[in-house]
Amino acid sequence: MSQPADETRPGEPADPARVPPSGPPAQPPPVPPQPTYPQQAYPQQVNPPSAYMPPAYAQPAQPPGPPPPPTMRDLLAVNMVWEGILLVITVGLVIVTLTSAPVVHLDGIISPLGYSGLVAAGLALSLRTGTPNLAVGNIAGFAGVVFAHLATDDRWSWWAATIAVVAISAVIGLITGLIVAVLSVPAWAVTIAATILIQSAALGISSSTPVPLHLTGPYPTTLWVTAFAVISIGGGALWLVPALRTALSATRSAGEPGRWAGLPAGLGAVVGLTGSSALAGAAGVSLAIYSGVGDPEGGGINLTLIALAAVLIGGVSIFGRRAGIFGTALGILLVQTVLFLLNLHAVSISWVEVPIGGLALLGLGVSRGIESISDALRPQVNPGPVPPAGPGAAGPVSPPSPTPR
Repeated sequence: MSQPADETRPGEPADPARVPPSGPPAQPPPVPPQPTYPQQAYPQQVNPPSAYMPPAYAQPAQPPGPPPPPTMRDLLAVNMVWEGILLVITVGLVIVTLTSAPVVHLDGIISPLGYSGLVAAGLALSLRTGTPNLAVGNIAGFAGVVFAHLATDDRWSWWAATIAVVAISAVIGLITGLIVAVLSVPAWAVTIAATILIQSAALGISSSTPVPLHLTGPYPTTLWVTAFAVISIGGGALWLVPALRTALSATRSAGEPGRWAGLPAGLGAVVGLTGSSALAGAAGVSLAIYSGVGDPEGGGINLTLIALAAVLIGGVSIFGRRAGIFGTALGILLVQTVLFLLNLHAVSISWVEVPIGGLALLGLGVSRGIESISDALRPQVNPGPVPPAGPGAAGPVSPPSPTPR
């Protein structure tokens, strides 16, 4: 029988090549390093995102963002319809007044519009910005006293005295506006407190007596009525600019009334109170020229109530922002016609203010009606995505971009 090739026969010497070494096992020889070549870019197939997209995405909860801004579509058509109705009522009342007695002249109704219209235009501006200036009547009386003092005692020119008085009145409004803006307190409260200081200053300058004004001609009715009409109607048209209306009426949607409203609402307060006070100062000059004296009690709360009744009946919203174009001009014409009609029939002074108060209350109903009708007719506009409701809610997250394999 043949032996295996790897076995040694008995009595033969062992082959050294087939004898295993007695020491540790030999290590394999080192492999020489392989040369590296620059990797070439080959087009790779990208799987669709759905192939490796996780079932859900979540990010850390984000704090709720600010609410979306309110829709500024205030439906001017509602105000215009009311202004059309008011035009018919006012024209009818003027015709009845002019035909009630042969001695009645239209100038008796139009002339007071110069000063009372400027006060109403100033109050309307403050209401549009949501910061009602209830000191406009007192500012007008104070301005009339200062104007008469400068023009008569100090012998200033009428134009120089007018510019100085309007500037002083604007500074008063600026100070009250800054107080409202910094403290975020209601403007009506600040302006009512300001009336005490303004009235005291007027009494101190005039020594509690009217300051006579030396007139050299008749009262320029056309000048003052034209100035009022341009300011009132032009300001109403300018208010229709959405960016301007939104920037200056932030107090209407300031949220919690006791919370600090911030700088946007403060801007409206500063502009509204400064502008309304400047217009009241110009009205004081007109009032002094109309009456021939600077009376510290010539304006006051009565002039403020006349302006308030005119503005509210004209359709300027008591809540701010919403207003028309011609409403204030028509409202003050209606109020002055009622006052002239009462004086014509020698109604007792105790009853003269009753119709003014009634018109102011009716104006509140007009504001409520315009607000309700506008909200009912305004189309529902989607304000955008709603922020997360709670700390554990996750906002919408876009899927990650696919990564090539």
